[in-house]
Amino acid sequence: MPEKQRKFTNGYYPSLDSDSDSYGNVDQNSVVLKRNFAGKVDSLHTKLNKIKQLKNKPDNLNSTFLLSVIADIEYEVEQLQDWVDEKDDKIEQVKIYRVAKWSSSQRKKKLSQYKEIISDIEAHGEILKLLLSICEALTEDNTIDDDNHAVRTIKQLETVWHQVWLRALEWECLLEQS
Repeated sequence: MPEKQRKFTNGYYPSLDSDSDSYGNVDQNSVVLKRNFAGKVDSLHTKLNKIKQLKNKPDNLNSTFLLSVIADIEYEVEQLQDWVDEKDDKIEQVKIYRVAKWSSSQRKKKLSQYKEIISDIEAHGEILKLLLSICEALTEDNTIDDDNHAVRTIKQLETVWHQVWLRALEWECLLEQS
């Protein structure tokens, strides 16, 4: 286990001596994951459209469909929160002096890894936007409260997602410039 170094905030990041990357190469399951991901996005789009249709019919606001959508949204928010927390822990703060020690081949490898990470982050950003849209649609009609756990969490996740995305972009820019 690599030696840990305390960051000024509450997180821990690998020590400067560790040049290992916890991401590794993209595995062969990525095709299956992309299909599952596309199915999840399509499902969220369908749910958002159905919610918008139900908004025009006030007598349907307490339907079992809406109750199942709320449960699904809470589950999706939990999954997204776990994913964002994992990425937040794995992507280190940018350290310019560390990159200078890497060979050209190491920098190219890291650059390709960060490009893959950024595409993953942006894909999850689409899910985040859909979840935000669904929560907004549900709170407009007072179907769920603004202080609902899922609604509060998704708004916080948006901020953390942006921080993770920006940190990955910083790494990409640094590696492209070096």
